Amino acid sequence: MLPLAARRFAARLVRAQSPFLRHASTKPKAKQSVRSSIAKAFTEPAPPVLARYPVIYKPLQVLIYGTGAALAYHIWCEYFFTLSLAEGISMSPTMNATGDWLLLSKRYRRGRGIEVGDIVSFKHPVDEGTYGVKRVVGMPGDFVLRDSPDTSGMMIQVSSCNGQDNDMARELIYIIQIPEGHCYVVGDNLKFSRDSRMFGPLPLGLVKAKVIGKFSTLYEYAWSSLPDDGLKPALSHENEDVD
Repeated sequence: MLPLAARRFAARLVRAQSPFLRHASTKPKAKQSVRSSIAKAFTEPAPPVLARYPVIYKPLQVLIYGTGAALAYHIWCEYFFTLSLAEGISMSPTMNATGDWLLLSKRYRRGRGIEVGDIVSFKHPVDEGTYGVKRVVGMPGDFVLRDSPDTSGMMIQVSSCNGQDNDMARELIYIIQIPEGHCYVVGDNLKFSRDSRMFGPLPLGLVKAKVIGKFSTLYEYAWSSLPDDGLKPALSHENEDVD
């Protein structure tokens, strides 16, 4: 026969396991809302170690939550989407000189998925610390005109010269092939744009984002997608008679 203490322990164990023998006041806890959870996080007592130093515990708690919020904001702006204010007339009339907020998608950073006709934001290769917004008119392997209309001056980018003098080659070459890992960007407002016609093909590694829309606040608060670029491939005239 079991001792009295063992019998009492077995009886308590049976009552604890049986739902019908539980105390009537025992009820499942209700789910807490997000607001109540946040409020509880700031009002709950400190751990035993930090409870001795209440002056340090509260600032430390604010620092931890603030660091988490700043990290989340950085990740969102660096790898997802961000807004940027448009400045300058180089992309007129597609974008206003002032008052346009551009929605940038960081999914296309470093030139991933960029195609001819896209408008990209990039780190300027010449003016350190600034960013530019231009339209892509050529990708690696494409042939483009060295001198676009309404521009003067010569670009230094020169293909293989086969031993010829570089100065002579610059005079002879009017079409260049965009090297691997680069793209050719030009502003829509050709007369007032500093682009690849001046600093050459842009490295794809400098592309930070693609412009996918704009929010205009100059005349009215309106969201709009960017208009069609209208770019078309060059037509072949090999079979046509030339006068």
